[in-house]
Amino acid sequence: MFVKAVFFVITTLFVSAGGLWAADRPTAFLVAAQGDPAPGTVGLTYAAGPCGNTEFGFDEPQTNESGNVVFLSCLSDGTQGLFFTPRNQPTTLVVVSGSTLNGLGTLSAPIEGPRMNEDSTIIFADDGIVGSTTAALFLKKKSGPLKVIAKQGDPAPGTNGGVFSEFDDMSINDDGDVAFIATYIVAAVTKTGVFFYDTDGSIRSIIHSDNSLPKGDKICSVGDRGTFDGPWVNDGDVVAFVVDCSCAAGTTCTDFNSTQSPRVGSVYAKPPGQSVQPLVLVGDPVPTTKGGTIGQSIGMGSVALNDNNVFGFEAEISGGSTDAVVATKTLGGSIKVCAVDGQPADDTTGNFASAAGDTMGLSNASMNADGVLVFHSSTSDPINFQGVFTCKNGNVDAQVLTGDTRPNGGTYGNTEEEAVGDNAIVFDDEVSSPPGVYLIPNIQ
Repeated sequence: MFVKAVFFVITTLFVSAGGLWAADRPTAFLVAAQGDPAPGTVGLTYAAGPCGNTEFGFDEPQTNESGNVVFLSCLSDGTQGLFFTPRNQPTTLVVVSGSTLNGLGTLSAPIEGPRMNEDSTIIFADDGIVGSTTAALFLKKKSGPLKVIAKQGDPAPGTNGGVFSEFDDMSINDDGDVAFIATYIVAAVTKTGVFFYDTDGSIRSIIHSDNSLPKGDKICSVGDRGTFDGPWVNDGDVVAFVVDCSCAAGTTCTDFNSTQSPRVGSVYAKPPGQSVQPLVLVGDPVPTTKGGTIGQSIGMGSVALNDNNVFGFEAEISGGSTDAVVATKTLGGSIKVCAVDGQPADDTTGNFASAAGDTMGLSNASMNADGVLVFHSSTSDPINFQGVFTCKNGNVDAQVLTGDTRPNGGTYGNTEEEAVGDNAIVFDDEVSSPPGVYLIPNIQ
């Protein structure tokens, strides 16, 4: 009787609806939930979407090593707010659409970004300003005023007289340097580039329309914000980016209607003072027993390049016996695969994605300073059908699963939009009621 009782206690503790060995996974904490009062507003609450381009209410949560969190949320009056939650401290409002900034104009949704570094300096953009300018890129230090670092109409350096038009994705390193994607206009033609803002206030071009790439490829001469993806900048000022519109040497390369290079969708990097270098090329061989090469869908999270120039990514596989991998690639080094679609998913009874019929499978991967990959994936486990996982040196560990109990009750409906800040992970649950943003301050 005693042995049976002990066995029952053990199995109840470790084999539960939350999955195998649930007690081994780290504790998650609630940051914000829909229906909660929205700090800094008058009587508003966090609300369901859509607002701007945010469909489910919460969007783009980010964190850092301190476990501080910044996130976007739709509000109950239909506006969109950007909020900052220091670890174990009250949430504050950074900015809300509909507010007016002196000398600039009135902000509107969608707010693009945000991104945050270890000093909790936040960057974001707004392309719907009504006032003296229509778009701007902003920087907000933890204890400082909102600062415009680039705006519509400003010169776009290195573009033969171009001026900035709109701003898109961005990245900030711990020194406060910013890499960002922007469209610019030259002679009434819209073009696109990746640019670098230095803390001394100067801006320079990293790469832009009409520039050449390794292997003779050329970037499309006309382009919207879809020409590039990323970017990612580390503390060594190395900037990585994806080129989604390029053509092979000797062909006309105007826009997405032009015949695209077989390498379109590849990832490149530019170290300071050096030329652009290939980082992960479409067609690169994948070192697994499953075979195949890197396909034209390469996905990364908001933090993908660490200070050792190690890049974390997920990629579709072409010509192999698996659909996708999560892997790393050091600039100048070789691809190292960490997880493969179809392999057993840690702490679940299933495999990554394939048996679940989820063609997305392994998700965009993020990379922390210690070389730990963070990604989410669907699984074939009917209870733990999705989760956030870490991977290092081939060891995959579940950090949170849909079967786990949420700190505000119930179980997770999904675990997505994850972002990494060294040993902290932030993610949201867009399905269970109420939807929320959650923080794991210490990954295991």
